[in-house]
Amino acid sequence: MYSDIFTKKWVFSGSVLLLAFTVAAVLWIRHDTAKINQLKNGVVESNELVQRWEKRQNTKNERKQTVDTAAVESSTFTTEKQITETTDEVEKDKTSSKIQADMLEHTQEMEEADVPVSSPHGFGPYPEIPLNFPNPEIFNRPMSAKSELRHRVKVKLWAMGERPEGTTFGPNGLVYPLYRDTVYVDWSEETILLPDGSMGRIPKSTLIGHRDTVSTIYRQLSNRVPPVPISDTFLPRSIKSTSYRNGGIDPYQFLGLTPP
Repeated sequence: MYSDIFTKKWVFSGSVLLLAFTVAAVLWIRHDTAKINQLKNGVVESNELVQRWEKRQNTKNERKQTVDTAAVESSTFTTEKQITETTDEVEKDKTSSKIQADMLEHTQEMEEADVPVSSPHGFGPYPEIPLNFPNPEIFNRPMSAKSELRHRVKVKLWAMGERPEGTTFGPNGLVYPLYRDTVYVDWSEETILLPDGSMGRIPKSTLIGHRDTVSTIYRQLSNRVPPVPISDTFLPRSIKSTSYRNGGIDPYQFLGLTPP
């Protein structure tokens, strides 16, 4: 009897333990299955992330290659364009230089053909222009007979070593060389009382001189108080007076020409 009871207990206990092990095994299998599925899902997600990353990298690489290709093509086009433009500019410069040279040569030929060699007023061939003359083409333009005469006088004076800045005709028909430190004037023989109480001789002839020199004289006189007329007393010391009557040059006699 006791042995039957003991046997039943062992059977019951064994059944309980077997059931417990079974339940535990089922729970353990489910738990591992969930982990395995989770791992699988993680692997799938990781694979998807890797694929997305690779796709992005491929897209970037394609864009970079496109940009690089465009840059290379642009650089090549720019270089070719620069070379072409440079070549065109060189050709243009050569053509322009040739045209300018041809025009200059043509102009010089025309000028040489048009340059007169003799006076249209009957004064004969033009004189040779001295070295360092301020206007070597002085006779290359039309001018009156009087202008040609005074220019011829100036040219001859330069050839003789004189350096007048200009020449002018006086009312007496003589040519006066113009220097900045000289005026041509004849003073009165008698002195007169001037407005400031001093004594001096006033001009009895035309006063001729370089325009800047004459302007300086009259400006200084007008600034005096009281104003005084021009006289030998108030002539600036830097300016000398030469006889108007004797300072002029007869152009025909000086140049060896026959008066008309």
